[in-house]
Amino acid sequence: ADRDIRAAIYKNGVIVASSESILTTTTATKRQLRTFCSVPCETNDYFEVYLKNDGASGDVTIYSLKLTVQAGLG
Repeated sequence: ADRDIRAAIYKNGVIVASSESILTTTTATKRQLRTFCSVPCETNDYFEVYLKNDGASGDVTIYSLKLTVQAGLG
């Protein structure tokens, strides 16, 4: 059955606008899902990546995760 998998980035507990990505896939299929955002950050900010399975049931297995943070020059 088809199911939607959602990924989103949160900053300080609040979803970052336009960071949510949705991928429609089937059970037991390995797929690649990417999400991206560009936001200013300050000392002590924290970021979280959330995944959600919108299907009937089942876990999302993460085989690889890459998170890149790049400091800008101001």
